[in-house]
Amino acid sequence: MMQRQIESAIRALAARVEIDLQAVYVLSPSQLNVSLEFSGPWMEQYRPAAEEALEGVLRRLKLDDIGSTQVIVQPLASTSHAVDALLEHAKQYGAELIFAGTHGRSGVRRMLMGSFVETLHATSLTLTITIN
Repeated sequence: MMQRQIESAIRALAARVEIDLQAVYVLSPSQLNVSLEFSGPWMEQYRPAAEEALEGVLRRLKLDDIGSTQVIVQPLASTSHAVDALLEHAKQYGAELIFAGTHGRSGVRRMLMGSFVETLHATSLTLTITIN
């Protein structure tokens, strides 16, 4: 459902302005629901699966407009570090807008795991659109 909403929002924007799209996923221990920090080489073993999953989502959504995909490996078990990695990538890429989906966690799960999108909203100077 969330992926379809993101697809609709991207298509609506692309119909009005010329955009250069890039799909990005931040792979970190927090995204794997692991509270430990991993060394870079250990996290790199997960990269191929993350890249394949990202490509699969784009194929299902038929988003042919995506210029490139990027999996950013961030080995620290910290939501804020994962957000910082995405924002640094967005800055280097020259992004003016970030679409971000959320799992909609609440209660204890949100308190323990944090919210990537909430942290992104709080720290980003780039316009962020959240789709639940």
